[in-house]
Amino acid sequence: MRNKLILFFVFSVLFLSFVGAYEYEFNGAFSSEGLDDLEVRYVEVVEEGFELPDVYDKEGSSDFSVQYVRPADNYFLDAPWKVDEDGNIILLAGGIGVDAELAGIYFLDANDGDAVIGYYDLDGMVISSSAPWFLFFYADKSLLKETDGKFAVKVVYDDFWSYYTEGPVYVEADVGEMPKIEDWYCGDTHYHSWYTSTNWLGGLAGEVGAPISFTSKIAKEVMDFDWFSVTDHSNSFNLNKDSAWNWSRFERDCGFYSNCLIGEEVNCRTPESGNWMGNSLPGNHFLAYDIDEVFLDNGQIDVPFCDEIVESVNGQGGFGYVAHPEAMIDIVVADILMKWYDYSLPFAGLEIWNGDIEDEDVAEDLENGIEKWKDVLLGRAGLEARRVYVSAGSDAHGDFQKFGREYTCCYAEEYSKANIFGALEAGTCYMGNNGALAFEIDNLNGEVAKMGEEIDVLAGGDVQFNIDSFVEEDCDFYFVEGVVGGEETRILAGGTKHSYGHLNDVFSLSDIGLSVESRGYYRLECVSSDGMNRIYTNPIWVNPVECFVDGDCEESSCKDSVCVSGKLCNVVSPTDGDVFTNGVVPFDVVGVGDLSLIEYIDYSASSPRWIRLCRNCDGYTGNRIFSDGEHEVSVRCSDSFESEEHGFDFFVDSVAPVILGVGPRSGFSDGSFSLKFREDNPSGVFLHYGNSVETVDGCVKGGLNWECDVSSGVSDGEVEFWFVVEDVAGRSVESAVNKVIVDSVAPVVTNADSFWERGSGWFSSYVYFDISVDEENFKEVALDYDYFGRERSVRLCGVLNNGACKKRVRVPSSYENVGIVVRDLAENWAEYEL
Repeated sequence: MRNKLILFFVFSVLFLSFVGAYEYEFNGAFSSEGLDDLEVRYVEVVEEGFELPDVYDKEGSSDFSVQYVRPADNYFLDAPWKVDEDGNIILLAGGIGVDAELAGIYFLDANDGDAVIGYYDLDGMVISSSAPWFLFFYADKSLLKETDGKFAVKVVYDDFWSYYTEGPVYVEADVGEMPKIEDWYCGDTHYHSWYTSTNWLGGLAGEVGAPISFTSKIAKEVMDFDWFSVTDHSNSFNLNKDSAWNWSRFERDCGFYSNCLIGEEVNCRTPESGNWMGNSLPGNHFLAYDIDEVFLDNGQIDVPFCDEIVESVNGQGGFGYVAHPEAMIDIVVADILMKWYDYSLPFAGLEIWNGDIEDEDVAEDLENGIEKWKDVLLGRAGLEARRVYVSAGSDAHGDFQKFGREYTCCYAEEYSKANIFGALEAGTCYMGNNGALAFEIDNLNGEVAKMGEEIDVLAGGDVQFNIDSFVEEDCDFYFVEGVVGGEETRILAGGTKHSYGHLNDVFSLSDIGLSVESRGYYRLECVSSDGMNRIYTNPIWVNPVECFVDGDCEESSCKDSVCVSGKLCNVVSPTDGDVFTNGVVPFDVVGVGDLSLIEYIDYSASSPRWIRLCRNCDGYTGNRIFSDGEHEVSVRCSDSFESEEHGFDFFVDSVAPVILGVGPRSGFSDGSFSLKFREDNPSGVFLHYGNSVETVDGCVKGGLNWECDVSSGVSDGEVEFWFVVEDVAGRSVESAVNKVIVDSVAPVVTNADSFWERGSGWFSSYVYFDISVDEENFKEVALDYDYFGRERSVRLCGVLNNGACKKRVRVPSSYENVGIVVRDLAENWAEYEL
């Protein structure tokens, strides 16, 4: 009897062609955009007691081999190292460079004598491709035997002629959610998908990643990750720049998934980069995050130097972490990957944890990475002390036995890709494999700093540490104090943190007999006695001051020597709200001490970038040119340890207002006036008449010009008026003075009840008008009517005779809506119906 067991997902088969001895090339056969494009099928359980013939193992069984080592039989098997959130086992089976007709795949329980538990019929599927292809399965763990807390699965590929065995892969049985704390989001900073496609030595070894869609699913359903950063190789993107497998396709693919962050692992050359068969090989790798433009290289020759790559990443508004800085790979005759050579470069961080800590090489690289991190933080080994952060990433090439073994968790008020990048750049993160550990520093003056930040504290005083922790396994809690220019002190503080739930701790420096004496930092560690379970936080920097500045320096009780608007510099000019009448803007920046760099950025520019004012200086005085308009500018001062920004908005308006027209220029007005002027940045428009001034509101801009219509409160009679226009730069322009007669009262018909009568007999189509009008500035009386839907008007009188308009007019019965309109010279009017 057979029953359904395993869900099956299958992606499109990819095609690659062999290129030289270094890379595969995609030709764009991949068409899937998301999980909706996957087919869902079922694998059937074989009858109980079913066994493969003894000959099935004749091709031999190979270990897991998705990355680095290409299997001799070209088939592979992969699986996440733990069960998913529902307790299922997820399997990834496939091949590289397979040329075969497959009958089907058998599923074996390696903990139960390789008993066959399931089968999928491939129905003679023909595969002829050098590309990787992938088959996705869900397996019910209830059909597998658990040994030492793990399941073990093999697969056997049947090509009608032979059996090819892959595995086993081991999957931990305990589900267990990752311990987290609120507003902290966890993920992997260094992962490779199938957009990385390297191979070496004629295809005997190489790197092949998994589809992003499958990784997104594993991240959420198995690892409980909120995000993962895909950092495929710059040389792979270069190889495929003219194919469908280019950077743009990768951006769309990763961008489709809310938990996929776009990054790139960029090759860069060192002065000591190796040489292999005449080709200069890259010496280091750099993780570029939040970038707009891809980096391309062939991985062998013409690879840029690392300082050029770091500068280029920073220049396009991104940031970067050095990848595995203390790892090294030797290949035959060359060091294809060497330890990071220059820790003085302006990178944001060091990705020092790569892989399972149980691997001795991983543990050694991590320990060495921590020492290099401390060199930069403290200013040791000839380096200038500065703020640099650390992270953990698997560097897995689709290797789900590695993916999720360690992680980086970052703070954000709400989850978004931009917020995760912002936290990584600012260092508001911790790394580990044993749950959560985060802290803040309260300077006891109402200010609190998060990890990655700096805070003023009283010299010789106390501070409070607010700690959140939720560890998975017991670990010893260490408090670490670093003194710039000195060393770190690592103190076992608080004993052991136990894995019994979420804890909020508070302690003060005085609790462990310390006080803030020097400029430096504090960070926390939680490391188990065997070193297998660890968490490291990024530091919080402290800046000792003699007293706290409350408000402006002039009102502070602090001494003049420590009362400055900034720790590193004061920006005297420009200041917030300044307006300049030309584009030459004076800059006056005074350093508190010697600075390594003073620079500025105009965030209002089409392509904002940092522009140097001076290097190795104690201040800057000079002019910079800005275009007309509003500018949001920051000045950044840096010393060897930190940077400080001063932001302000100013306005440039180099063109004075121009008045183009005023109305009426003479004659009469009903109290309304008009103005037309040109000015990009008006600050006020004013109407002057007699001894009065009115502010004009509601002007409307059309194209380059403004138009204003004003109903004023001027009294009737003769009046002189003029307009004034002012701009934001304080310049003003006046119109010419015009003299008009203001008449705001409409004409009045004094015999409104009897000003007309219709004739009789032969004259019945005529109307006789005798209209008495009271109006000093009379203009006309007109007859208005509708004729077959069209409005018409006929003047009756343009002059009054003894105050009356007398007229006989033929008004046929076909006229509708008949009435008279009386107007004066100021265009006031009164309307009366017949």
